[in-house]
Amino acid sequence: MASAVRFHRFLLSIRRKGSDKMAEFKSVIITKQGQALMANALSGSGNIRFTRLDVSDKIYADEELETLTAVSDVKQSTSINHVSKVNEVAVKLEAVITNEELAAGYHMQTVGLFASAEDTDEEVLYGVMIAEKAGWMPAYNGIGVSSAMFDLYVTVGNAENVSVEINSGAYATVTM
Repeated sequence: MASAVRFHRFLLSIRRKGSDKMAEFKSVIITKQGQALMANALSGSGNIRFTRLDVSDKIYADEELETLTAVSDVKQSTSINHVSKVNEVAVKLEAVITNEELAAGYHMQTVGLFASAEDTDEEVLYGVMIAEKAGWMPAYNGIGVSSAMFDLYVTVGNAENVSVEINSGAYATVTM
């Protein structure tokens, strides 16, 4: 049976004084470049290093995602802060963006996940997820900093029997 890589859906929650807005993203689509990188890793040619997230206000159609090599109209980019093993088939990737340098607000429509082979600095667009319900990242107002925390779960295993239990850590909360 072939191995597969899956990303599990996650929610991005943004809470702002008295309101509760929830951004929801579809599952990540692994790009052709991501599939090639994973094939190399599965064949024993090295490990994958997840490097950064790009966040964009560009709206893509589902059928465009697999062939993307970059994300357009990037508003913010951030490094992957932490990678941890969840179980024998899953890892959790964590990243945070803030609005401290943001001059204009935007709707978080697309998130691109970049990765590289462990022995190179050449990054590829590994996967892309698009919003079912976009979250708003406001411009910095000079008073309060807004942030969004991303928790992504990546699983590898037989396509028919991969499962990960995701607890409330799959929800990212932003308090302003």
